[in-house]
Amino acid sequence: MRFLKQTDPGWSRVWDLLKAKYGSLECLDEQTGETWQYMGSSENDGTGHPAFMGEHQFRHRSLQGVRVYDYFPVQAGDFNQERVGAK
Repeated sequence: MRFLKQTDPGWSRVWDLLKAKYGSLECLDEQTGETWQYMGSSENDGTGHPAFMGEHQFRHRSLQGVRVYDYFPVQAGDFNQERVGAK
């Protein structure tokens, strides 16, 4: 499991996808105060399929009273490249 940072190129991309799908970044549940939460990003599924790079995972514990999970595909360039040997 990896985690996007707010400075990673994929951060705004996946939140924009979530907003486009549900109409809001929060989808605030007035009774519970629950909003969308980014849960992390899975790596390749291990099947060796080159097109599957993983998925970004989101959860809302009370979207219209129901727990909902949603997933968006990881794309090349979503994560900043870490420099090897950087201190």
